[in-house]
Amino acid sequence: MILIIGELPITSGGGGIRNVEILRRFDFEFEFIPSTYNIYNALRDHSYKEKLLEKINQLKLNVSPCILKLLETRKTLSKLQIIKQISNFMKNKTFEIIYSQADILEDIILASKINGRHRGFLIQGVWFSENFWEDLKLDFMGNRDVMYDILSIGFLSLKRAIYRNLFVHYVKYMDFVNTINPKNQEYMTLEKKNIRKNIIFPGNAIRELNKLDQNMKEDYFIYPARYNPSKGFLLLPYIWKEVTRRGYNIKLYVSTNDFNNPYVKRFIRLSKKFKLENIVYVGFLDTFNFSLYVSKAKGVIVPSLRETYSLTTLESLYLGTVYLGFRTPTLEYLYGSLKPVFLGSSIEEIADNVIKVNNLTNSEYKELFDEKTKKFIELHSSWDRVAKMEQDTLLYLTKK
Repeated sequence: MILIIGELPITSGGGGIRNVEILRRFDFEFEFIPSTYNIYNALRDHSYKEKLLEKINQLKLNVSPCILKLLETRKTLSKLQIIKQISNFMKNKTFEIIYSQADILEDIILASKINGRHRGFLIQGVWFSENFWEDLKLDFMGNRDVMYDILSIGFLSLKRAIYRNLFVHYVKYMDFVNTINPKNQEYMTLEKKNIRKNIIFPGNAIRELNKLDQNMKEDYFIYPARYNPSKGFLLLPYIWKEVTRRGYNIKLYVSTNDFNNPYVKRFIRLSKKFKLENIVYVGFLDTFNFSLYVSKAKGVIVPSLRETYSLTTLESLYLGTVYLGFRTPTLEYLYGSLKPVFLGSSIEEIADNVIKVNNLTNSEYKELFDEKTKKFIELHSSWDRVAKMEQDTLLYLTKK
């Protein structure tokens, strides 16, 4: 039997969406444990727990009764307590393969505590950089509105350093690792480790989205991602300040209406400080509204500082919309040669790209989506293909 540990998408997030698409297509019998992240939140939020149980039932996942019982407990356990309880539940079981669908540290630790012939995980995110100073630079950049709060930002970078050390420590309990981007710093950290490494390419695919005619473009750009500093959310006001300073009154749509969120409050404070009057809050985007707003946008802008594959980039291209972001090694590797992807190395360069895209004629805009881009989109059109590649890395081990 194979054991899968994975985060289910109760809130928005490309990683959780990917996990579900892959789970639906795995063509073998497996037992499933929701991510420690899922369980931790479910024990603190009744509504979250109900959505998690509903998702488990929808996907018809084989979850042990002891895990379901744990979800019903009234105790608010820490993540380490959750790991201890689950590992105790599983102490009399031995699995052929234990596989974490993501590089969530607590899930990797959990995998190391359960008996298994083979253990491994998939690197999806970018939790840390090559060293503390690089992390500190990126964390300062993403939080430039509160750069004076040196202690808080330094503590965040210190947490990343601790994560890096724990990550390297627990990798010794694994005998294989998958990645969806070989330029991911976590994967590159393991280059000299004696562990089987597999690159899943294509590592993502496009959801079923309603594609509209490119002639329906309207005069706005949109940020349709999570609102946290690593995604570059708090850099948007600085970019739009630069765009406005150059005499352009371009609208920016932002996919939030959670005005109690501390990051959103900081975003609004910056927008008022810079006197930006062209920000429109469009609320949470479900699949239908994501398709609608992104299809009509002149461009999707997500100035993310830590990115691996970016489902948003893929789906923007599929919907015929230009993508603008920071030039990171991972995005440069995947998308850098595509004409509809505009990557910049600074706020000023991204502002230049916004203006450049805004000034394109309809024919110039359409010409960006050339044959190379169409082939790239076609390559990423099938979740079946992605799931098959990932499944093969697991089934290979069962034959050893």
